[in-house]
Amino acid sequence: MMNKQLTWPEFKALYQLYHERKTGLTVLERPYFKYLMREGYIRKKVGSTKIIEPYRKFDDEYKRQNIEELYHKYYSFLSENDILTYRTPFSEFEIKCLMNIKQCENVIIENEQTLLSEMRSKIEAGKDGRKGISKSFFKAAKYIEKGSALEDAVLRIIGIDNFPEKEGQWIYRVPCKNPICIILCENRYFLTLDIAQKRNVELWHVGGNNTLPIDNLPKIEYPLYYLCDWDLMGLQIYERIYRKIESIKDKASSLQLLTPNGKPEGIKDTEDFHRSKWDKNAVLSSLTGVLYSSVHLELIQKLIRDDEWIEEEGNNIAVIIDGISKDM
Repeated sequence: MMNKQLTWPEFKALYQLYHERKTGLTVLERPYFKYLMREGYIRKKVGSTKIIEPYRKFDDEYKRQNIEELYHKYYSFLSENDILTYRTPFSEFEIKCLMNIKQCENVIIENEQTLLSEMRSKIEAGKDGRKGISKSFFKAAKYIEKGSALEDAVLRIIGIDNFPEKEGQWIYRVPCKNPICIILCENRYFLTLDIAQKRNVELWHVGGNNTLPIDNLPKIEYPLYYLCDWDLMGLQIYERIYRKIESIKDKASSLQLLTPNGKPEGIKDTEDFHRSKWDKNAVLSSLTGVLYSSVHLELIQKLIRDDEWIEEEGNNIAVIIDGISKDM
């Protein structure tokens, strides 16, 4: 499958090629446009080095890749949030992450406060910041660069002027009335949805590597599960949190690692936004084998062998929760 790695300018170019039958945007060096040129979907206009024109069969590819719907979806989001400019540089991955941040506005946590407003309050109090938001939504603590267009967009969506110079320690909870268990998430995506709340499951998030808040938990009243990216970094974080949870005497259970049901992705295919790689020179990539079930070990070995990973957000969390409920 062609890994398109599209950016917003490329969506605009594709839209123009379909509707205006030409584009002058500088996109020919991008992977997907190289593919379109190589496969005979587009060509340079005769006598021009900048103008690109489509062949007739381009229309079928445009429809097959659902470009029209995606263009309007992203255009509406960018314009409605006042982050659409002539030079808007965002990749599709970044746009989706920005949409996930915005979705926090629809999650009520307590006393009519939204998850987005709690994030805003924590940032203003210096308890969250650029690295926390970056790791939680963009997969890497340093993904959001200071002074970048992406940082400006994130700040605008959250509703703050800037990030604090230093970040404190924090924990986010999306509670429910009668929880049967708690799922601790490496990333914030599932906290932006109401799937878990509707199934009486409380979601926690402490920000990936930010595990210090767990030290301050006096007790854990419900069975505790962990959902994460199944890559080297995600599983290393799981091991650190597991050991911290074990040190808490008053707890309903040890930390139980959830088996993902998402589709594995190639590490090379996702290197634009995913930076964790397996250590193939070490046994089990230096992970601690005794902390995993036989099913987990088999999956880890396969991911290492195939150079793949499973993204947390790619899981069907409803199915995972239903499986937990059946085992209780």
